[in-house]
Formats: sequence, C-alpha cells, structure tokens
Amino acid sequence: MLALTFIPGYAFSTHTHAEPSVVAAALDAHVTKAKAHADDGPARYIVLLADPPLATYAGGIAGIPATNPRVAGTSQLDPQSVTSQRYRAYLALQRQQVIVAAEQVLGDEIIVEQVFTTAFNGFVSVLSHEQATQLAALPGVVQVTREAYRQLHTNIGPSIIGASQLDTRPAIFRADLTGTNEVPPVSSEATGSATFHYDAISKLLRFTISSRGVTISGPGAHIHQAAADANGPAVVDLAPYQLVNGQFLGSVILSQAVEDALFAGELYVNLHEAPDFLTGKIRGQILPNRGEGVLVGVIDTGIDPFNPAFAATGADGYTHTNPFGEGVYKGVCADAESPAYHDGFRCNDKLVGAYTFPATSESPDPMWRASPFDDYGHGSHTASTAVGNVLHNVQAEGSTFDKIGGVAPHANLIIYDGCSIYEGCPTSALVGAIDQATQDGVTVINYSIGGYSSDPWVEPDAVAFRNALEAGILASVSAGNSGPYTGTIGAPSNAPWVMSIAATTKADLTAEFSSRGPDTTVPDVLKPDVAAPGVDIIAAVTVNAMGEPRFAVSSGTSMAAPHNAGAAALLRQRYPSWTPSEVRSALMTTAEHTSDDPFEVGAGRINVGRAMRAGFVLDETAANFAAADPTLDGNVTTLNLPSLTNRNCFGECVWIRTLKSTLPVTTTWTPAFTGTTGLAVTVSPATITLAPGATQTITITASGSELPVEAGGTEARGYLTFTPAIAVLSATGDLPRASFPLAIEMRNSNLPATINIRTNALTQTIELDTTAIAITDLQHAVYGMVQSDRQRIRLSYYSRMYTKVLTPSLDRTMGIIVETANSTALDVDIFVGFDNNNDGILESKEVLCVGFTYSAEETCDLFGLPHLRDKYGLAEDANLLIIVWLWASSDTAVETVDLYTAVVPTTPIDLGNLTITGPQNQPAGEPFKLRVGWSLPDDSMLRERFYGAFTLGSAPGATTSQNLGLTRINIHYVPHIAYLPFLASPFPSFENQVVDVVHLLPASDRRK
Repeated sequence: MLALTFIPGYAFSTHTHAEPSVVAAALDAHVTKAKAHADDGPARYIVLLADPPLATYAGGIAGIPATNPRVAGTSQLDPQSVTSQRYRAYLALQRQQVIVAAEQVLGDEIIVEQVFTTAFNGFVSVLSHEQATQLAALPGVVQVTREAYRQLHTNIGPSIIGASQLDTRPAIFRADLTGTNEVPPVSSEATGSATFHYDAISKLLRFTISSRGVTISGPGAHIHQAAADANGPAVVDLAPYQLVNGQFLGSVILSQAVEDALFAGELYVNLHEAPDFLTGKIRGQILPNRGEGVLVGVIDTGIDPFNPAFAATGADGYTHTNPFGEGVYKGVCADAESPAYHDGFRCNDKLVGAYTFPATSESPDPMWRASPFDDYGHGSHTASTAVGNVLHNVQAEGSTFDKIGGVAPHANLIIYDGCSIYEGCPTSALVGAIDQATQDGVTVINYSIGGYSSDPWVEPDAVAFRNALEAGILASVSAGNSGPYTGTIGAPSNAPWVMSIAATTKADLTAEFSSRGPDTTVPDVLKPDVAAPGVDIIAAVTVNAMGEPRFAVSSGTSMAAPHNAGAAALLRQRYPSWTPSEVRSALMTTAEHTSDDPFEVGAGRINVGRAMRAGFVLDETAANFAAADPTLDGNVTTLNLPSLTNRNCFGECVWIRTLKSTLPVTTTWTPAFTGTTGLAVTVSPATITLAPGATQTITITASGSELPVEAGGTEARGYLTFTPAIAVLSATGDLPRASFPLAIEMRNSNLPATINIRTNALTQTIELDTTAIAITDLQHAVYGMVQSDRQRIRLSYYSRMYTKVLTPSLDRTMGIIVETANSTALDVDIFVGFDNNNDGILESKEVLCVGFTYSAEETCDLFGLPHLRDKYGLAEDANLLIIVWLWASSDTAVETVDLYTAVVPTTPIDLGNLTITGPQNQPAGEPFKLRVGWSLPDDSMLRERFYGAFTLGSAPGATTSQNLGLTRINIHYVPHIAYLPFLASPFPSFENQVVDVVHLLPASDRRK
C-alpha cells in the first residue's frame, strides 16, 4: 500500500532512532522567539509552544506517525486514535517542562486556564506584561500574544520555473515555418522551426531558429508585426544572429509595442531569399507554447470535473481541441452503454477522459458522488497545478487572486483515480492506471504518490513505469515528505527511470519536509533528480459540502511533481521526437543550482526556458535500465544519466556518458568541476566538439588522491558544468550551460558501520567478507567491549517520569548508548539530550534522541559525540539528561523497567573481550576475510549488553592507521534462547550500513 506524498505545511518525517544531530537540528530549527505584546495590567495571554499541534503534525518524532489528516491519508483528524494520544503525551511532557521552567523564572505558580493540542499547541494563562515578556524568552516558547493570525500564500509556481509570466501570460513561444504560412501562400519545400523564451520583466526575448532548404544572405531574415492573415513591417532584424545559413541564436530587447504584439499573436518570423528579398520564402506565426495538443495523465484521487480549472475554455479565451475528436472521450465518459459509464460525470474537450478502478471505485466525494469524483482534493490540486486553465479572480483561503494557472494550461488531461480516501493507493489500481495511460497515449504522467524506499526492479508500479518509458511516457514522481533527514527518498521515485521531484520555497530554499538522498535501496543513483516549487501552492481541490468548486493552498512534494510534469509537457510539445530520457536530461542539465547539496535538489530547480535551449541531451533505454538491476549483477553507475553517483569509490570513480547535440551548428563544450575541495574531476576528451545532431561518448573520472578520506568514507559533492562555445558567435550567453550533479563517497574499504550481534555464545568468532585499498601492514585498534550499566527503576501513574544524569567528557567519549528492556509496563519512552545551559530541564532544542516506539524496549544511540559538540556548541561540562517516561501501564500499581547505559571511549581500550584478525598485507580490491571475535565474562547474564568499536588501517602512521574505517559492535547476550542456525549473509557497503547477525549455539556447545 502506498500513500499520498502530500502535506499542508512544513513537516518532519517519522524516523525511528534518527541520527541525533539530525533530530536536534530539526527541533532547533523550529524554536523561535517572539516578543510579548505590551499592555497595561494583567491579561489573558496565549502561549504558543514550539511543537506543531495534532492537526498539523506531519511526522518527524521517532515512533509517532503523522496525525495531520492530509499526510496520514484520512478524511479527518481522529483525536482519539492511538497515534493522536501518543503525540498528546509527548506534547504534555514538553508543556510541563515549559511550565516548570516558567514557575522557576517567575517565582510564582502558573495557572493554566486552557490547554490546546489539536489545532494549536499551547496554553492560556493570565499574566502581566512583565511576566509575558519573561515567558516569551524561555526555550520552547515560540510566542506569547493576545491572539494573532498570519498567513502567507503564493500562486507563481509556473513563473518561478520560467513557464509563464508573473501574471500568467505565456513565457514560451514557438513558430513553425512553411511556405503555406506566407500571405499569399507560396509553394516551397523549405521548412523551419523557432523557439522563444520571453521575460516580461527584463523585456528580453531569447530565440533559436532553425531552417532547411532556404538560402539566406543579406537582409533576408526578420521578425515582422502583423496578424496571421496579413503582412506587416519588420521589427527585429535577425541577420546579426545568423550562425550559419538559416540557423539563428540570440536575444533582443522588445519595446512595449512589440511586446504587446507578441502576446496578441501578431508577430511572425519571415525568411527571404535573394535577390530582392521582397518575397518571403517561409513564414511562421509566433504563438504561445502552453501545452497545446499534449495529453497529460494524472494518477491520483480523482478530480472535480466541474471546476473551471478543467473547463473546455479558460479565462484567457483559449478553447481546447479534443485530441480524440469531437465528443470522443475515454473511461467513464466513453460509452453510455458501458458498465464503466458514470452518469453525472462529464468530460469535455480539455478533460477528455477519467477512469476508476475496482479498488478505488467506492470512495465518494463530499457530495457522495462515486469515483472518479475527487474524494480528497489531492487529485484536483495536482492536476490543476500541472495543466489547469488560466483563471481570473480566484477565491482561496480567504483571499482573492487575480490570476492563476497551471504550468501547461492548454494541455489536455485524463485523470486516473488510483487512490481512495479509505484505502490509500492500492498497487492494483496504480498499475492499472499506468497500463491504461499507456494505452491512451499520454506523454507525461504525474504521480504524486509514494511509499518507503524499496526495490524498483521488483515493485509493480516502478516496473510498469519502466515499460511505459519505452512507449514515450515520462513519469514525474514526488520525492516524498520525510525530510529533512538524509536517506528518506521514497518509492517509486527512487527508480532510475523516473524523475524524482523535490520541493522548494518561493525563495528557492529546499523545503524542510522534502525527502533527501541518498536512496537506501539504490544508493548509486542520485535522487532526487530535480526540484520545483512545492510550498503554498494555490490550485483546485474537491467541492465543498454544497457542491461548489473550491481552491486551496497546499504544500508538499506532491505539489512540486506536477510543476515538473507540466514543464515536461511543454518540452514534449516543442520537441515531440525527444525521448522521455532526453526530456529529463534537458530539464536536469539546465536546472538552476539552488543548493550545493545534490541530495537535496538533485540537479537543481527546473527552468523551462533554459531547458528549451538545452545544447545536448542524454538518452537511455528500458532494456538498459532492466539490465542494471544490482541483484542480477547489474551496475547502475553505467546508465547514461545526467548525474554522477557512486557510494563506493575506492580511490577513484569512472563514469561513461554519451551526449547528443540538439544544436544546428558545431559547438565546443568545456567541462569544469566546482564542489568539494580536494576532489579532482576530469573529462576525456578535455574539450567536447559536437557537430549538429552528432553524439559523443565521454569518460568522467573523479579522483580522491588529494581528498582526505576519513575512516568509514568521505562525502564529496558538487557540479560538473559544461560551458558552450560556438566559433561563429562571439558571445554565447544565450546558450545555457549544462551541468551534472555529483555526489559520491570516497571509501578505503567496505567495512560496515555497525554490527549487531545477538548470541548465546560467550566466546565466538564471525567472518566478514572485506574489500579495501592496498594493505601493506594491517593496523587495528579496539574500543571495549564496554559492559552496560543496568539499573532497575520504578514508575507509576503518579510518578511517570524518571531522570538519570550522566556527566561524560565529550572529548573522551565516542558514544553513549541508552536502552530500556525487561519492563512490566506496556510502553515506556526515552528522551536523551545535553542540558547545555545547566538549568536541569531537557528543552526541545537540547533533545538529541527520542525512543518513542509502541513498546517498552527503546534505544537511543548517541555516537560521534565530539562531532556533535563541535556542530552544536555543546558545553564540555554539560550534563546528559536521560528521561524515562511511562506512557502505558499494566495492571500493576508500580512498574519496573531496566535502564541500560554505556559509555564508549574515544581512545583505544583493549579489555581483552574483542579481537580483530586479518591478513597483514593485501592487494587493492582483492577480497579477504576479517575475523571478529568476542569473549564475554561468565557473569554476562547479569550485564548482558556489551558495546564497542574497532578501527582498521592499511599501514602505521597518523593518516593510515585508521583509514580503512570504524565499525561499531553491539552484542546482546541471551543465554537461554533456543537454537537457530548461524545466520550471516553478504552485505553491500554504503554509508550507515548495519549488519545484523544472529549467532546461536545448541545447548551442548555453550560455554558455561
């Protein structure tokens, strides 16, 4: 079952036991301060706390899924659900800590009149102005105010990506040049085409014009001003921009009069021949390129067919033409005699089809109309974002917007209702939708749907998309809303053959909720691919209870994906011969760099105007995608993709790419890398010369010889940019540069990050299949194993919280592990963090880890403490606070739970219970066996948990004694469990790889 990737605002992901630094950063980012309003005398103040309330909580705390109904995929909030109660308990804990802190600061009791947790997280109290000011300064308090409301919206997504002007007028134009377009028509075998991008703010018109069969010399090329049925004066002389005969590239500034003519459709390109240049050879009217004739499919929750966003005629006066013919529709509109026919659902010349599927057919909209009527609003929103009509004076969220419109507002649409408000998005419906869309001949599919990362070579919808690629269909898929954590890309957006779309804000910042790479299933393919606007997007939604059309503001990568889908539709319209992979590469290579981290935005935020002028493209086939399956010994790094990724670079990485020119003249491209210092990226050949329509295979090498490789691997990221030069053109600024995003990990070995061992053997050895750089004198150091400290604590209904204080030396502590087990209670939770201001309270911004699953066995694993100290400015003498919280009791009055804590030192310490052995020398890349052994004391059943680590090095020396990596060892000794055969399987190696080993011996073989 997959879920909609759709949220109404910023969010954290549900991420069990997330990296502590990430949790802290997420919490800290949402703690802001606001001044209390001044007023005479005591008054009732509303205190807003940092955490989101039930209605807007979109996940992010480990073990607590989203309660936001839009994110959770439910019709309405369920305040009584188990998830809601759990999140309320978390809010209560945070609120109580704020109140205790406030009473200490104010020296007086805080009387709480009301508590809010559902639509607002906070409380009401009567305070003086001075008290309110002091309260507003406390950690965890966002603001203290009488009552205020503020809302920020945006409807300019298409303009941000260069698809339209700010006022929704077109930005992309085209012209098809033929003799029959002349006035009067002439017989000519010559043809031509032109592409234009206009920016109304700068008045700059960029153009590329290509013709065949016409000989142009002297003043033989102009842009004229006149309607299609008339001749008019020349307003732009194209002769200075001719590269070679009949081929033009350049830009000009338009006057207001000429701009008006452009938007009125009263400009045309005319190419003439000698000797008199009076008679035109070929002509083409300059018309908007807004998706006319392109068929887009949207797989989602259905649609409101009566919303004006999907009417046959838009507010700009454009009347659609049905690509199937007048009155010919698909799906529920096709045949009144068919069982699939839906009486009451109406198609038109824009919305030319709609489908429902057995698994989703019973889900009604607010008027109780069955699928494909939109039961949730998500489908109408994504569809109108991609291809919705231009509309005027739209009412949304209490405001009026003069003009809104989709990215490709003149495209045709078919909706596929693959999701149900009750059932989510069943794969049977999704695969059926992809299959049907392929039959219908759509050229682009928007898929704002996803789930957790999984194998795209196995998942049915991903496989269907791979096959649809060969039918000419580009899939635009939302990346997911599990950011800001790394490794949160979902499926099927992790498939190498689809476009994965991240979300940005209006100011081109990566949206916090937007999922990040690397993908945990296919780490050697860079995801996401690109980014697009996805915050506060205004578009159509489902009807209200009275059946009236509505518009609303929503945020999520669900909103970003249709921006990309609309952009792809515009490119498919202009370049119908381009394959989906070539369209994808044009969008990627010309994207705007909005972040220095490709795992946030891929190649960057798309720009349609630049993509229209892409100088080269890259193609790839479904067959090659299928053959790259890693489980069948395929190699995804060999795919011809416009990105460069490898999570296991041993010394260097090499990629082969094939470029195909789109330009009508020979062009030279010079590559250069910008990014991580010390990483050298070279291209062979060093300069790339591409003739018109020609292809060139290049070799790209990334070398880490000057890069300091840390134990366990070093990240290197950046962009490889190709700058064009055309010999006959002195300035090529009108031809965009092309870039490949690069994100690699230089590694010296494939050692796993962690080995978890559950065993009933006091003494044993396991073997790890290991590969590394050349080893001349194997070095190793062990840290531990350290026995955990076990403490039995007591909790009750009246004493639900227990706090333990540790004072570790951050300089001398590699990691701290906190666990609970053996509890009589049904559920306990743990919160761990440093009391950096030494006030005895664990504030939200100080929390580094939360153990919050639906059980009494929780884990908080703080590793890399020196790094955390430097990153967050932790005080050396700060106390570590460990809070154990009783969430669900059993029937007993007093609950008991074992609290385990262990401190692993930063300096090697050999306690004799951990041994590491391997070959003293080994050639580079040649596999060998690394043996890891343990010897536990006989009283291990009293302290049955052990923690440690080891490092490996290729040779003695400060830079080589630990350069192969650091691996952590966690052993859970369970002396009385039943026999199971030894289990240890080969493992891939990439960042944060964890190897789980169950090692059990029969009773006769156990050491007593």
